[in-house]
Amino acid sequence: MQRAATHLPGKTDSGGEEAALRRRQLQAQCTGIRNVALSTHLQAQHHHFRY
Repeated sequence: MQRAATHLPGKTDSGGEEAALRRRQLQAQCTGIRNVALSTHLQAQHHHFRY
């Protein structure tokens, strides 16, 4: 994960850390939203199969 971020074009040592952190936070947000959607979807499936 970190290795891929290092190879991104235009990444510099000065200020790059901040940008990487912001990108990581955005990724975490997207992943969290996706996980919530997935868990609700799985719960709905689970309820469907229970009956």
